[in-house]
Amino acid sequence: MFYLVMTLTAGGASPLATQRAMIGPYQLLLSYYSLPRAGQALSMTIESTTPGVTVQFSQAALDPAPGTDAKTGSVVGTIELGGGPEFAVADGAGTVYVNIEDKNELVAIDSGTLKIKSRWPVAPAGAPTALAMDIKHRRLFSTGRNPQMLVVMDADSGKVIQSFPISAGVDAAAFEPETGLLFASTREGMIHVYHEDSPDKFSEVETVKTEFGAKTMGLDTKTHNLFVDTADFAAPAAPTAERPNPPRTAVQGTFRVLVYGR
Repeated sequence: MFYLVMTLTAGGASPLATQRAMIGPYQLLLSYYSLPRAGQALSMTIESTTPGVTVQFSQAALDPAPGTDAKTGSVVGTIELGGGPEFAVADGAGTVYVNIEDKNELVAIDSGTLKIKSRWPVAPAGAPTALAMDIKHRRLFSTGRNPQMLVVMDADSGKVIQSFPISAGVDAAAFEPETGLLFASTREGMIHVYHEDSPDKFSEVETVKTEFGAKTMGLDTKTHNLFVDTADFAAPAAPTAERPNPPRTAVQGTFRVLVYGR
């Protein structure tokens, strides 16, 4: 069972410094280059079998995704995705997978040729956002917001093997090979936890109650801790014709990271 280990805030100098030192290399890797792009960059994936190539995905639905030389930062090619990409994963064997949110599909890209190899529907999920992968067993985990579902897919055929209902506003997923645990975090304030009993059978382990807004998640595979960030949220504004369902907005100065462990 997962429980809250600590809360990191701007005022907690000592714990925050420790966590920063632990995850610092990952922050450096992601911020090292200022990459040329069209639209707002949303996800970047490094494919290890194509030397020096990264693939960056733009939030703008019709912008091409640039393949970038990691050594120089220069664009070496673009990929016409035909929709709005979300999160991506690489299999370490030459293929990059990315969710296409507005098309309800997942695409497989050859990182060497920068060509799309396959397009697969993610039904019964829809509007897919977060994506994770069990590389050893060739399983993809795509999570959707509408319908709110997590689907397990075969990374070679695109076949949906199993699906689970999840809470609203999913935004992150992670798979831990050592334990076989799969995690999905949502804006509603839940972390859904599943176990890979076999490559073709997954079971629900627990649903961890976090806090509203804690949808962005990181997994430390060394300590097995989960990190989610959130803040205090004000009540939503009054509905208008233009915005019939206004969202709650974060209160400035209340940002915090919640750490969950076993």
